[in-house]
Amino acid sequence: MRFTDSHATSALCTPSRYGLLTGRYNWRSRLKSFVCPGDSEPVVEENIRTMAQMLQEQGYQTAAVGKWHLGLGWQLKGGYDFEKFGLDTEEFHVPGTRMGRDGIFDPSVGLIDLEGLDIDYSKPITHGPPQMGFD
Repeated sequence: MRFTDSHATSALCTPSRYGLLTGRYNWRSRLKSFVCPGDSEPVVEENIRTMAQMLQEQGYQTAAVGKWHLGLGWQLKGGYDFEKFGLDTEEFHVPGTRMGRDGIFDPSVGLIDLEGLDIDYSKPITHGPPQMGFD
């Protein structure tokens, strides 16, 4: 396969990766612009076929190397573990609605200063590169 003439749908990493991986314009996804937070849920919906899945179906081996930045199917704790990281809960505001969670990908709706405090890192990721067609 040779790409000889390509264009990005966005100047930012998340939207352009989404376009390359799915073959869809990023503004047709839940993320219209901007970049996913590091602890975001996947912006690629489970019912969307990816280029990696199509290549696997044709017998190719695939790999995801480097920065993913399309969100992951994290398993969450039930709250924020400020104490584990030595942080004072009074210093940090956690918005009720957060970008990258609960299907919300609007950057004007609550960004958090610290990401990942509610992720259970002992549990496996449920939706990420392997589920999107990468070996």
